[in-house]
Amino acid sequence: MTRDEAHAVAQGRIWSGNRALELGLVDKIGGLDDALSSAAGLAGLEKYRIVTYPKPKDPLQSLIEEIMGQESNTISTRVIEKELGEYATYYKMARSSEGTGRNSIQNAI
Repeated sequence: MTRDEAHAVAQGRIWSGNRALELGLVDKIGGLDDALSSAAGLAGLEKYRIVTYPKPKDPLQSLIEEIMGQESNTISTRVIEKELGEYATYYKMARSSEGTGRNSIQNAI
């Protein structure tokens, strides 16, 4: 379907998935995994990976942990280690060297 053909049918309206399928606006009904698989197929990818990042921490909890200088083995730390591999050590060293302000606050408490 060309852009003009899609515009003639859709015209900016919102259609249910089933109705969009009947009108030819979508190829099939599916979920996120189906969409990713189709996109990978269209791109000619046989192997690909999906990375899901954890939900961000509560801002107040993050602030408390930063002030207290707490380093915990959280999901985000594990994600960083997985993504950086052998370079995660250098990342941790860089993070610890920038924390001199936190240490001063912790010592003051």
